[in-house]
Amino acid sequence: MNHCSLRCSYCADVIRNGSARLPDIRHCVDAVKQIRDHCDNQGFQSADFYITGGEVTEWPLLPELIAAIDDLGGNSRIRSNGQSELKIYDEIWRHLDAITLEFHPESAATAHFAQVIAAAIKNSVEVSVTVMMTPERWEELESWTVKIKTLWNDLPVNKRLLFANPVINTEPLAYSESQLAALINQTGDLEYWQDDQMITTDFAALAVHQLNRFSGSRCAAGLEQIVIDAWGKVYRGHCRQGGKLGEIGSEIKFPSEPRICDRPICNNGFDINATKY
Repeated sequence: MNHCSLRCSYCADVIRNGSARLPDIRHCVDAVKQIRDHCDNQGFQSADFYITGGEVTEWPLLPELIAAIDDLGGNSRIRSNGQSELKIYDEIWRHLDAITLEFHPESAATAHFAQVIAAAIKNSVEVSVTVMMTPERWEELESWTVKIKTLWNDLPVNKRLLFANPVINTEPLAYSESQLAALINQTGDLEYWQDDQMITTDFAALAVHQLNRFSGSRCAAGLEQIVIDAWGKVYRGHCRQGGKLGEIGSEIKFPSEPRICDRPICNNGFDINATKY
């Protein structure tokens, strides 16, 4: 869904303007069943569902969807800005596996954000934190990340590099040289081969160094992962390579072969996770 009560200047309007109708829970559960069956048929060890927005906790039926994923043997993670009332989160902890909490400095309340972290940990939900690093509030946000790590030593905290155009993710905001250096190669969650050597990197580093170009390569998007957009349409990735695979409420036609990429740039952090050959 693309509903959100926050209006951060660095977020794309399309993910917050509420232009998409809220999804039909029956269609969502049906899609979960299809995906879960497909994973079983392919011999995958798990089916992982990452639910994002907008702000997903604004959808009253989110607890029902997460419970359905749990009942069907899937794993669920949500992305949230951590600003909803604690009682809303209390409705989902029991069935939720993980939460990514994004701290948005233009709107977030630090004390409440910390309360949500504590509540998730108390309920045995895996937590990671992403801090949206705006250049003009750099020192303040650096101090906040240090405080988070002081309170929870083992908590993964990522400082998010922000782009001037958050849809195409090509040109970073006006960071200083030292700020930009601090933002790239933080997580090391991506690997690629170069001259017979395995390089560990992340999306921010690839984007800044213009290494996120895979045109002509085979891409496993659609085989390892799929995307369902705010309008319920199913694609291999946010890049929409290969066209629509279906939509929730109807049959999803899962691809069986990788696709040759013909895009000049892979500009989405989720899409780039799919294996490239």
